Amino acid sequence: MTKLKCFWVLIFLFLFISICFASPDQITRPGTRNDFKRIELGLMGGPGMPQFDFNNSFSESQTEYWYDSSWWYYTEYDINLAYSSDVSGAAESKFGFGGFVNYLFVKNIGLQFMLESSKFDVPVDASHSVDVSWSYYWGDSYSYSDSPSIKKNTGSLSVIPISFNIITKFHLGSNISGHVSGGLTYYQVDFKAESKGGCGVWYYKYKSSSDLWFLYGDSVLLPISIEDSYSGTGGNAGVGLSFQIHENLGILVDFRYYIAPKKEFTWETSAGNYDTVIFGDTLSISRDMIDTAMGKIERDIKLEVDPSYYRFSFGLQFRF
Repeated sequence: MTKLKCFWVLIFLFLFISICFASPDQITRPGTRNDFKRIELGLMGGPGMPQFDFNNSFSESQTEYWYDSSWWYYTEYDINLAYSSDVSGAAESKFGFGGFVNYLFVKNIGLQFMLESSKFDVPVDASHSVDVSWSYYWGDSYSYSDSPSIKKNTGSLSVIPISFNIITKFHLGSNISGHVSGGLTYYQVDFKAESKGGCGVWYYKYKSSSDLWFLYGDSVLLPISIEDSYSGTGGNAGVGLSFQIHENLGILVDFRYYIAPKKEFTWETSAGNYDTVIFGDTLSISRDMIDTAMGKIERDIKLEVDPSYYRFSFGLQFRF
């Protein structure tokens, strides 16, 4: 909320300063090359610089006691299972495209409609490690560990801002003018990402050679993904310059910040048959098992998407 309040204070400050600069004695006189045109259309493109990154880290350690015996043999031990997983990513800069329509009431102030589309790549890295150790009551101990490699995937963050702004313009030279604009923006956001996350599991194995059941601890790599959309209202503010190369044609540069609403998502996974990391046993992981495991780390597997970004663009401006 504080961030949004500061944003609107900056917009009103920019507009006030711009109106002061755009006093009548600075407006070009009728008959010159930059004579007043009421409608301006623009097509532009340029790199967007997203602010979005994330890191989900979770770990767990647990010790269980196990005892089983037959008429001729028995086993008794403590088994410790510890695992950790990390999933991280960051949106990368990429070109976006858009356009605008300005309608000027007078030579220095008007309304602006702006539409853009930006799609950012979001590389997702993941790591996982698991350690298992047995401590038998007669003194023997064993330990195993593994850190399997996880393929790097690339997700995407798509942002379509639709803006309704107030624009003020001011004259800087015979063929150069500046502008400041800002206002409300409606955002349509799509986010997709996938990777794998490790989850600890407990299970039993029967060994016919000793006619005993053994308790095992291990982990499985579950596919995790997010694919969702949302919309909301935020704002934008920008400054720029236009260079007139003809009475009705100019070259435009614009630097803008889009402040978009945030959204919290949770990594999702599905039930299925998965191999354990250390011992390679195939387990049937049910939905209830997943819900129980994820419930323990519920806060750690949430991801907040912030599609706000800076954008520098250049293009053509047509005046009518």
